[in-house]
Amino acid sequence: MVERVLPKHHTWVRFPSPARLNSQIVDAQGKVLIYKGKMNQADTKSDTPKAKTALVAVPGHTRLFRRGAIYYFRAKVPEELRPLLQKKEIRYSLKTADFKKAKQACNIASVKADA
Repeated sequence: MVERVLPKHHTWVRFPSPARLNSQIVDAQGKVLIYKGKMNQADTKSDTPKAKTALVAVPGHTRLFRRGAIYYFRAKVPEELRPLLQKKEIRYSLKTADFKKAKQACNIASVKADA
């Protein structure tokens, strides 16, 4: 096991038993510590925030979009309603990764949005 210097701005937690992991660290008292979080190639925490992936349109469905495995509903707000709603579009998760359920939820959301 390689001993590393603990950076002051990172969070480390005490691990109850000696684990056989790459991110093990032994402090001055000999206690085994493990890093909470992912380590990058240089064994330091990545400071770059995780970027969201873009919404990708589902072919054949104008208001159904996908980000990763989750489907989203997205619809434009008409010009005359924008001052009232303070939004240019309505967008929210359908909370499903199943295409059939997403189509049904999108149809229901479209009816509600158009009402």
